[in-house]
Amino acid sequence: MKKFILLLLGIAPFCIAQAQSTNDTGNMELKKDEQAIWNNMVELHSAVFGNKDSIVMGKLVSNILAYGHSTGLLEDKLAMIHKAATNTMKYEQVINQLISIKTIGKVGILRMDLKASSIEKGVATPVHLGIIQVWKREGDNWKLIERQAVKLPIR
Repeated sequence: MKKFILLLLGIAPFCIAQAQSTNDTGNMELKKDEQAIWNNMVELHSAVFGNKDSIVMGKLVSNILAYGHSTGLLEDKLAMIHKAATNTMKYEQVINQLISIKTIGKVGILRMDLKASSIEKGVATPVHLGIIQVWKREGDNWKLIERQAVKLPIR
């Protein structure tokens, strides 16, 4: 029984951290393609900031990806997936707030606000990013082709 309780105590923080991700569309009514792009963004952010799932990342980003970080670093598809999948930093309390989303033919543009707490070596640091993503329909799927983040003031 002691071992079971210790096991529960050991996994509880992980379960809580995973449950603390919020994806808020601000009560916007999204069209079918806009909803598909939003859903892909949520899945991609879960793979990048949560479970580090390189297979999901590979499925959701285009071969022509240009992934811009708030530091100015620009990565292609292989570098982005490798860095995200091997990153030891953990993220908690991730909030994705939709600012705007629109589609023009086979292209979708998503603007969002991301707030989180990054944990590295036990030290929590607040994160606040403005992100713009450009998605392109490839066949029946929407794939990320461009992403740029900028640091915003912590509020």
